[in-house]
Amino acid sequence: MRPTAMNYSSPATKADMKLIGDLLSFGPQEIYDVHAHPHQPGFYGSNAWPGLADCGELGCGAHREALRRQTGARAVHGL
Repeated sequence: MRPTAMNYSSPATKADMKLIGDLLSFGPQEIYDVHAHPHQPGFYGSNAWPGLADCGELGCGAHREALRRQTGARAVHGL
């Protein structure tokens, strides 16, 4: 059985936003993230990561901004 590709999704759906709103009532305002996977498409062959084919470069800044959008945290730090 071949595993399915996981796609990176930037925009949040209405269901995502409802869940995020529910979680914000008890979530932290400051996050320390110790795990991320920066992605530079030019480092890999064109078919290496099909789920990331259309998202371009994913750097630390994009990762922090996505966490801010998805969690509502005021500050996101990383190691």
